[in-house]
Amino acid sequence: MARPPLPAFIADVVDDRQARATLLAGAAALFAAGLDPKVWGPSLTTVQSAIRARPELESYVLIGAVGFAIMLLIGGAIGDLRQARPLILGGLVVLVATDVIGLVVTSGPAFIAVRLVGSAASALVVPASLACVALAYRGVARATAIGFAYAAYGGAQALMPMLLTLIPGERWPGFVVAALAAALALAIARNRVPQLERPGRQERPYVLGTALWASSIVAISAGLLWLGSGWDNPVRLAIVGLGVALLVAFFVAEARRRAEHPASLRVDRRPVTIALFAGVVIAIAQSVPMVLLPTYFAIVPRYGPLFGLAAVAPLFLG
Repeated sequence: MARPPLPAFIADVVDDRQARATLLAGAAALFAAGLDPKVWGPSLTTVQSAIRARPELESYVLIGAVGFAIMLLIGGAIGDLRQARPLILGGLVVLVATDVIGLVVTSGPAFIAVRLVGSAASALVVPASLACVALAYRGVARATAIGFAYAAYGGAQALMPMLLTLIPGERWPGFVVAALAAALALAIARNRVPQLERPGRQERPYVLGTALWASSIVAISAGLLWLGSGWDNPVRLAIVGLGVALLVAFFVAEARRRAEHPASLRVDRRPVTIALFAGVVIAIAQSVPMVLLPTYFAIVPRYGPLFGLAAVAPLFLG
């Protein structure tokens, strides 16, 4: 019996063998990066209980969210300046190592240090993998392929909280699955991740400046929109101050770049600034129900913490 034809938007993604291999490698790497155990993530019921008992812990959650967003931007800049292939493969190796270490070192300063290293590796893998997928396609197929790749990342982010709460008081299922996923992604990506073209000498300062500017917008937006905290909070003021300092540094670096290379690349950043700010607003608008819905399902319908997280998993995929 003949196989029915695939929809055109899917066929455009899977027909090219080389692009399909790149998509498989990128999606596997993104899935592994999304499984990096966020043991202090706000979606965990244990973290929510701790914040209710000690509201000042909210500051650390926001610092972690802003810090990871800036690490993603820095990782993207590093990926543009260097080759994506060694960043993806090296990041996956680090993820395997940090996940295995997390099974042995479960608390204390060493555990915190290992978790920070794992988050940094994830921040390198995500933008480099997305760049590989994006450059493997053109037109509408590019948007579809990025959607598939990012669905793998979102699915992993939905799965990890469930793994961390699968056995009350035990986090090892999450670390075991994360280590296996990173090892599998490394095997898949080893021969499928292509080398990307590096920017020219005049373009490199622009790449760094873009990362600096975008980081400043993210920090300022997060500080201005922080819910549940007044302006007397020193952490909130520090985040806004960091954003302003990064923005000033960007303007200084940009003025120097244009003076040295007046004919170099220029892009109007004003509309992108508005888009970034709107993106932070939408992210906060989405994150609030994503954090609260598992608690609702756990308390009102009495699903329990595990099935409460499972109930909102389709939203992560969406």
